[in-house]
This record gives sequence, C-alpha cells and structure tokens, in this order.
Amino acid sequence: MNEPQYSTPRRSRFVRVDLLHAHGSPTRYLYRHRGCRCVACSAAASSDSFRYQNEHREEHRANNRKYASAHREEQGERERRYRAENPEANRAHNHARRARLRGAQGTHTAADIAAQRTRQKGSCYWCGTKVGRHYHVDHVMPVILGGSNGPENLVIACAPCNLSKHDRHPADWAGIMF
Repeated sequence: MNEPQYSTPRRSRFVRVDLLHAHGSPTRYLYRHRGCRCVACSAAASSDSFRYQNEHREEHRANNRKYASAHREEQGERERRYRAENPEANRAHNHARRARLRGAQGTHTAADIAAQRTRQKGSCYWCGTKVGRHYHVDHVMPVILGGSNGPENLVIACAPCNLSKHDRHPADWAGIMF
C-alpha cells in the first residue's frame, strides 16, 4: 500500500504520481513522461542536460550552421520584420555595438531611451524643438572622449543638433553653435 500510485490517461504523456510515498512530498502533481520534478530529480536532470550539451557542443553548432545556411532568407526576413516592428530596440542595439567597438563603459536599453524621451517630453535636449518619431540618441559626453554608454549620458536630440555636434565636447560645440 506504500507504493507509488500511477495512472496514465489515454493519449497523454502525463503521469500522476503520489509523491508522499515516492519522494517525501505531501502533495500530488502532474508529471511529464520524463519523470519526477522534485528537487533531487530536477538537479539530476539538470546536470545530465548540462553534461550532454557540453559533450555535443560541436555537433549542435554544426547543426545550427547547417540550418542557418538552409534558411538564410527566412531568418533575414524575420530579422528585418523585428527591426521594423521594434525601432527603439534596434536603435539601442546599434548604439551599444558602436560603443563596444570604441571601448565605452555602460549599457542602455530601449526602455532607457523611451524613458529619456518621456523626461524630455519629445523635445531636443539641445535646442528644444519637437523631435517627433524621427530623433537621434546623443551622448552628452561623446564616447570617443571617454563618455559612458549608460543611460545617464544619453539625451534625445534632433538630427541637425546631433549631426552638428558630432564628437565634440558639449562646451566646445555650444561655443560654435551660439
């Protein structure tokens, strides 16, 4: 009577296990066909999975390369659609990439850019004009001059201000602009 009770529904991969007798748990759970999800069994399955991934790493990489080469157009279309649907995330990704290439510290996300745009009420940080949907994300202290790529160094700017400021120090650029 102290044995685990199993019942398999028709056409289902789930098994109901009485864990009170199986692993010391006072409740009943619905488990997949792979087995128990108690702490001990989960840890064992996790270590087995990790070991398998390490042993077959090159095989997985070869399969991924094969799939990518066979579905190049499909993946390209998926990436183009994502960039079109998520312009702020794409912009943050591009900024982060350029900053990494220049060795800048700090990172920011699309949410950081959106928050900055909200704080600035959709206006250019430098001249105060409304930027609308077409705005640039500018580093107050340019990355090339040692500025960080973190959200504390980002502002929303109109294209003319950002393109004229380029990589100048804000004080130098303000002297030229005004």
